[in-house]
Amino acid sequence: MPVFACLLCVLFLGAQAVASERSKTPDAPGFLHQQAASLKVRWRSHYLAKPPAPSTDRQRTAFSVGLLLAEAELILQTQDAQQFRNITQELIAACRALGLSEAIMPRLMTQAQMAQQNAWEQLLPDLRACCDHLLGLLRQQRDSDLALFVESGHWLRLLEICLAPLRTDAPDEATSRLLRLAAKQATSGVVSSIKSLSAGAAGSPLGRQLRSLATRLEPLDQASAVLAVGIDEALRASDAAALPGGATPR
Repeated sequence: MPVFACLLCVLFLGAQAVASERSKTPDAPGFLHQQAASLKVRWRSHYLAKPPAPSTDRQRTAFSVGLLLAEAELILQTQDAQQFRNITQELIAACRALGLSEAIMPRLMTQAQMAQQNAWEQLLPDLRACCDHLLGLLRQQRDSDLALFVESGHWLRLLEICLAPLRTDAPDEATSRLLRLAAKQATSGVVSSIKSLSAGAAGSPLGRQLRSLATRLEPLDQASAVLAVGIDEALRASDAAALPGGATPR
């Protein structure tokens, strides 16, 4: 009995530590917009070269949704209506693969229309609410790990976006300092999301890749190159598990 009580105590303290860490982490939806308000960055030059391709692996698809949500917020900073419509189509396809299209597609289509009408101020809060709605739907379906894979992808892409101007834009000292601060906050979001995965999800091909990636994000000067390779490796690992020999890079 004392051993059992001790085990319960360890599990409780571990859960408290994770909960405490997550409570200190800012929300991913809206994070980039908060940072961008005080930054002069050529956001348009930092779009994804190619959105993640569709997959039969649900974990990978959830991770891809996170990448796409961050990309949508990046595009919102540039107010590029066509690019926003394109990323909306990618999101609809990914949500359909997760069985969420009926619940989320009308909202995504409305957002695409808002972008076409240049209603950017109204679009930001709706995009944030859409993110929360999507995560809530996954948790209602008892897919908490899928929600965490969405969050992990969201934070990793946000981190990649924050680091990109440091590598290519030669920002001034003040902008560089703010970007580094934002990158550190995004790193905390990455680590928190990945640490919260269940043992089963953390042991999956995607989970293992993400855990490895999370340990290689310091120092920040090296993180950009690590992310460029690490995100692709994570996508390929889950693809290979779902369709042996059929991995598709993003």
